[in-house]
Amino acid sequence: MSKGMASSYSSVLKAPAKAERAAISVLIVDDEAHVRSYIAMLLRGIGISDIWQAKDGEEALALYRAHQPVAVLLDVNMPHVPGEKTFQRIREIDDQAAIVMVTSQNDMGVVRKFSEMGALGYVLKFAPKEIVANALAEALDNLIEPAEVVE
Repeated sequence: MSKGMASSYSSVLKAPAKAERAAISVLIVDDEAHVRSYIAMLLRGIGISDIWQAKDGEEALALYRAHQPVAVLLDVNMPHVPGEKTFQRIREIDDQAAIVMVTSQNDMGVVRKFSEMGALGYVLKFAPKEIVANALAEALDNLIEPAEVVE
């Protein structure tokens, strides 16, 4: 092999591109309209455009049944049907539902509880924009088929 050529045995994992993320559909569940809009904007920025929004648990369940999104971004604290109950009810519909908790509540006990329930991640929605966008991208990238190996 000549100098400067990569060995045929070395490989690099290809990071998901925006085009691959475009296949992910997401349901945002938050009782605050401005937060739903903010998260939707961040999702569009990382390449996700198939987005539904629900203002409460009841609306979330109806949208989940109708659209079967790939992922749900779920607020912990909501009136009427709290995040925990909404989580459980979505899991009754689909026990493999990919749910990421998106909240302002920075409490390790809550993080642990939702992790034990099977949440894929926990994102603090009022962290700096870049941190929230990167955290969402990382959590949702886990739902993309395994990265192709480039040799």
